[in-house]
Amino acid sequence: MTTTTTATTTTTKKEKKKKKKKKKKKKMKKKKKKKKKKKKKKKKKKKKKKRKKLYGDITVSLRDSATGCFAGLIFLRTG
Repeated sequence: MTTTTTATTTTTKKEKKKKKKKKKKKKMKKKKKKKKKKKKKKKKKKKKKKRKKLYGDITVSLRDSATGCFAGLIFLRTG
């Protein structure tokens, strides 16, 4: 019967800490990229909603700039 032994390399505590820090930095970069992508998508949606109020005889949900949310105001267009 033959026994196989795997060569193990000894790493110091400092080296282990460096590896952990590198992994954390990579994760943080990925998170930041994801957040940026989400913000871009939201901005595109807002533009589409603003365009809606030009068509039809009733315009709904004009943007309330003071609160930053949609105010449920209905304006009747005359003419």
